[in-house]
Amino acid sequence: MSLTDTPTARGRYPNRWPKGVSGNPLGRRLSKQSELERKERIDGLVAALLQERDPLPSQRELLVVAAAFIVDSTYSRDAQKRTKLANSADRLLRSIPMREPPKQPQPTIADLERREAKP
Repeated sequence: MSLTDTPTARGRYPNRWPKGVSGNPLGRRLSKQSELERKERIDGLVAALLQERDPLPSQRELLVVAAAFIVDSTYSRDAQKRTKLANSADRLLRSIPMREPPKQPQPTIADLERREAKP
């Protein structure tokens, strides 16, 4: 098969692809390294989201899905796909409650008097 015989679309060979040509010759597949980097990014984002959110055990999986949407939207080239992924992640994250900030103890009268006496 020469370079001119290489199909650019399935329409050139209506019945089948020629021998030696993949069923998806123009498709892209991520390398193992890229897949590992993507998983590491998702794991890091999940860890960060767990610190600021208080999910139920069933909502933890939604958190992983939302993190995957965020990572995919960050690296997507298509604007529509990027917007859809970001909106989906936002919708999922809105369903997971935020953590309450730690309450600071009320200062006692003695603490207030010490602060005033320091200057």
